[in-house]
Amino acid sequence: MPERTRKQKVGLAEAGVGTAMATGVPAGFRAEHAVRGRVSTAFTNRAKSQEAKIGDLKANRPKPRVVSNGKLSHFASAESAADKAKRATKIRTLQGKADKSYRIARNAKKMKVFNNQTNAWAVGAGVGVPMAWHGIRNQFEKRAPTRRRDADAAVGGAVAGGFGYQGLSLAAKPFEKPAERKIKNDPNLKAKWKTHRDAYLPKNAQAGHPGWRQYNINYPKDLPGWKLKRGMAHAATGRSGTALTVGMAAAGGAAGYAASRRNVKKNASAFGIEH
Repeated sequence: MPERTRKQKVGLAEAGVGTAMATGVPAGFRAEHAVRGRVSTAFTNRAKSQEAKIGDLKANRPKPRVVSNGKLSHFASAESAADKAKRATKIRTLQGKADKSYRIARNAKKMKVFNNQTNAWAVGAGVGVPMAWHGIRNQFEKRAPTRRRDADAAVGGAVAGGFGYQGLSLAAKPFEKPAERKIKNDPNLKAKWKTHRDAYLPKNAQAGHPGWRQYNINYPKDLPGWKLKRGMAHAATGRSGTALTVGMAAAGGAAGYAASRRNVKKNASAFGIEH
């Protein structure tokens, strides 16, 4: 096997980096979101635990006792001033810790690089795909134009396969409309839907917000259209969605390459030369 030229070696590295970016940036976004979600939940639980301790301190405060001088009776504190001050200090300390835990939980949810998955896919694909295509194309010399066309067809097929598969989620939107109308026209269903939405999404959540995946995966089974919601969430998002998208991209690339080869053979048989 002939040794690769410097251009081919650089191109091979470029193709590897580009492919890693196209798939790795969205995967990195999901990993960061998952970690941040766990951190946020942990600090939220810690804050609630601290608030529970505050509640216990307030609930277990000694009850005032009745003091009588023979003629008049009144309530007197059963707690010394020192104990009262000590309890108030504990409550303030715990409240400060709870407030700090809530702040950390809120900040943990804020993505530092991309604020939604759509942007991650756009950057990963927008930078990674051209880089991979350029690297693959440079595996072939300019004097072998048919091989370069094969590379173009393979990359084009891979892009079409991957993005075409992801487009399924958009293509499925019209099928969700009947269920959405049914929910909108039924007050009970609408109330259930709103409770579910508020549990996973902030107000006015934009497309690509990470909360949409959990919103769809956990869509209530007593709401119309739940099978489509959950099915599309598994098919087009998360690890399963990434694996299927990569698989469709690979299949598209193979189909593009095969079509290019057939075209070359057809031209060769028609003209007696390879164009």
